[in-house]
Amino acid sequence: MVMVKDQIEKAKEEIRKLQEFVELAESYRPDTPERHIIREYAFHNSMPLVIKNLNKKGILKDGAEIIKKDVIYVLNSKPKDELHRIIQSWYKRKISSNKKQYSGTPKKPRRNRKLALLMALKNDKK
Repeated sequence: MVMVKDQIEKAKEEIRKLQEFVELAESYRPDTPERHIIREYAFHNSMPLVIKNLNKKGILKDGAEIIKKDVIYVLNSKPKDELHRIIQSWYKRKISSNKKQYSGTPKKPRRNRKLALLMALKNDKK
């Protein structure tokens, strides 16, 4: 019975945190390209969607369209507010899990096909 109460308390705490996040994200006022990136990432948690949406809206960073490098830079920069801190933790957790997922044994590098053909021709001539 105590275990169920603990789970309910944890669930209530998680709901409270989610409600705070929703309020924070909805009230966030993007007045710079960096803050636009933060807000879009908070809503989508997807770098390609952030880039697509901001470029569609005509948001420019340093006079150019937003690119992946811009989003990564903002996500990794020192958090300037609470929403930035939250999405940065999401991003770091996401890339950390991707590294673990793909950190198996390294694949053997593929040989250059043209080089392989040249080597085969060279060996045939001998």
